[in-house]
Amino acid sequence: MTTTTRSPVIGRLAMGSVLFVFACGGSGGNTYGDGTNGNGTGTDNNGNGNLGLTGSGTGATGGANGTDIPGGVKGQTIDPNSACVADKREGEQVPIDLYFMVDKTGSMLCPIGRAGDSCAAPPRNPVRGATRWSEMSKALTAFIGAADNAGLGAGIGFFPRPGKDTDNGITCQVADYEKADVDIGILPAVAAAITMSIADQKPAGSTPTLASITGALNYAKARQVATPSRRVALVYATDGIPQGCKTDGVALAAMAAKDALTTASIPTYVLGVGPMLDSLNAIAAAGGTGRAFLVDTGGDVTMQLAAALHTIKSRALTCDYTIPMSSSGPINPSQVNVIAHVGDTGAPTLIGQVMNKAGCDASGGGWYYNDTQTIITLCTTTCNPLLITPNSGLQVIIGCATEGQPVR
Repeated sequence: MTTTTRSPVIGRLAMGSVLFVFACGGSGGNTYGDGTNGNGTGTDNNGNGNLGLTGSGTGATGGANGTDIPGGVKGQTIDPNSACVADKREGEQVPIDLYFMVDKTGSMLCPIGRAGDSCAAPPRNPVRGATRWSEMSKALTAFIGAADNAGLGAGIGFFPRPGKDTDNGITCQVADYEKADVDIGILPAVAAAITMSIADQKPAGSTPTLASITGALNYAKARQVATPSRRVALVYATDGIPQGCKTDGVALAAMAAKDALTTASIPTYVLGVGPMLDSLNAIAAAGGTGRAFLVDTGGDVTMQLAAALHTIKSRALTCDYTIPMSSSGPINPSQVNVIAHVGDTGAPTLIGQVMNKAGCDASGGGWYYNDTQTIITLCTTTCNPLLITPNSGLQVIIGCATEGQPVR
C-alpha cells in the first residue's frame, strides 16, 4: 500500500516573520505536486528551474512539477526514511534594542531657525521659542511613547558628564560614559523612565565626541553579550562637531564606530541637528549606516526629527531570524533552504547558503548560520531589498538538502 504524505504548505508573509515549512518524505515514491500513481522509483520533475520535491524507493511516481521556484534547482530529493513533521511554525526577526546617546551640551540651547545657524555656544540670554534641545527632547519623547514601538528595546544616555578628570567642567574619560542613564528595557515598560530622564536634563558644557561615542558603544557591546538573542544599535544624536577634550575628533570617533561594527556587529546611526554637520557622515559611514541624518534647522525640525527616528528604526531591523524547534525535535541544519520574494509581485527565489558573512556573494547574496546554528542571517545583498520593499517576505523549507551556492 502506498502512503501519501502531505505537500509542504507555502504561504506569503510580510517582512518581520518567516514561515518555516517542515517538509516530509514518505514510505515510497510519494508525490509532491501533480503526479500519477504507479510502481517504480520516485523521479524528479520536468520543467525549467522548478524545485522538484520527490520521494524515493518503490511506490508512486514523482509529480511533473514541484513548487515553482524560478532560478531554483531540479530534482531535490527527500529521504523517505528520515524523521519528519507535518506542521508549520513561524520564526521571528531577532528583536532590536536602540541605545540613544544624546547631546545635552550648552549649544543645544541655541534657537531653531536661521537665527541659530551661527550659534555654537550657549546663548547669553534665554531663548524664547524652540531650541535644538526642546525639539530633540520632544521628538525622542514622542518616539519612545509611540504605540507602534511596543516590543522595541530602548535605553538612553547623555553627554557631557562631570568627572574627576575634566576639561572645562566635563569628563573626557570613556569609562564615565559607559553607564546608561536608563538601561535598555522593552517598550512601553521602560518609556516612563526614559521620558523622565529626558525631562530632567539641563544642557550645558562642550562636546566630548570621542569619549561619549566610545563609552556608548562599549555599553552596547556589553548589552549584546548579555542578550545574544537580541541585536543592539547605537543612535548618536548631537548638534555639533567635537569641541571638548584634547584628543577628540571625528576621525577617531569613526574608528570607534568601525570597530564596534566589525567586532560586535553593532551599527552606529548618527542624528545631527544644527548647521554645518557634514563631518558627521564619516562616523555614520564607518558605523555601517551610510550617511548621518542631518536636520535642517531652518525647516520643520519636529517633523524632520520624527521622520529620521522612524527611518532609523526601520533600517535597524535586522535580517536575522530565529529557527524554531520542530515538534519532532531538533532540525537538521543541513536540510534547510531559504526562499525570498521582494514585494507583492516578486518571484520566489531560492537563496543559497554561504559559510559566513565573509562568504556573502556581492551580487547573488546568500544566508548563513550563527555559531550555534539557531539563527539565520541574510547577506546584505539579499537583505536590503526585503527591508526597503513593502510586503516582502521569506520562507524556509526544512527537509531538503541545503543548496550551497547563492542564486545569481
